[in-house]
Amino acid sequence: MLYILLILLVLLMFMAFFEDYISERDRLWLFIGTATVMALVAGFRPDDVDKDYDNYVRFYYSFDFTTEISYILIAQLVRTTIDDVSAVFAIYAFLTLTLIAAAIKKISPWLLSSLLIYLSQNYMLHGMTQIRVAVASAIFLLALPVLLRGERVKYLLIILYAILFHYTSVIYLFFAVLSGKELKGLWTYIWIGIIPVCMILSALHINLITMIPIPYFEEKLKAYEILMSQGEGSEINPFNAVLLVRVAMVAFVVWKIKLMRTFSPYVDLLLKIEIIGLCTLLLLTAIPVVAFRISEMICVVEIMLYPLFAITVKPRWAGKATVMLIAAAFFYITVFYNKTMLIV
Repeated sequence: MLYILLILLVLLMFMAFFEDYISERDRLWLFIGTATVMALVAGFRPDDVDKDYDNYVRFYYSFDFTTEISYILIAQLVRTTIDDVSAVFAIYAFLTLTLIAAAIKKISPWLLSSLLIYLSQNYMLHGMTQIRVAVASAIFLLALPVLLRGERVKYLLIILYAILFHYTSVIYLFFAVLSGKELKGLWTYIWIGIIPVCMILSALHINLITMIPIPYFEEKLKAYEILMSQGEGSEINPFNAVLLVRVAMVAFVVWKIKLMRTFSPYVDLLLKIEIIGLCTLLLLTAIPVVAFRISEMICVVEIMLYPLFAITVKPRWAGKATVMLIAAAFFYITVFYNKTMLIV
């Protein structure tokens, strides 16, 4: 499986690098074809590739009160028809890649570059592991155009569908207060200043989010605290060089945001969400597993944000190479550093 992922990475890098020289029609077909292959790979992967496969098989035969209604319905549909658990994974994979592709098509000016960034991390984190989160986060991305237009009620209704796929998607409801209004003057400093404030709170072990009395989250947090007391996940430290690099990338977006706006009307909204995602990671450092999972759900916007780096460096080939470097770094961190997959 590692070789398949590496081949997909190299092929997408090649296509993304020359994306500007491919006709719109051919680019679209390459985009659809690659997304389809990725769905096939994720949907029919072996059972020893990811860490959550066995859990989903267990849920297929017996549900509990934490199992989302969408999984119950899909599993029941499969059980009453072909009764093959592998079909559940195939359904989720094709549903995820279809929604991701639709979101990229709506938001990103570079289809193949966005698909490359998706492959480099979220594809393995969500599409091949946390499959319910994969669909939920894809629905969130599809809701961003609605949020940008200020249609907040419609946005909330769309997020309700995401919650059906993963209860943690309730965090997306809070983003209804955001807008795509351009960051200017004092507001720019306020938004970028949130990050060092959260760093200080993290260093002082002050975790404000854990104090919010939300019943479902309280139960989840208690469960993760028990796991940590047993030694699971205690070695995770989100306050490290990887986080600092991501903070530096956010600062770079702020620096180049005027240029990025000429290519994408979404950049201000994406930047705000990315900052919130990084701050969530910092504010939940007391429970690293939760910190990473929620932050990953929020920072899925990187699929749309980081391809914009292509226009910030001249000549253009150097800008494209920057996007390739980001993708390669994410892939290395996901597969070899964090060991998200059971393939190395």
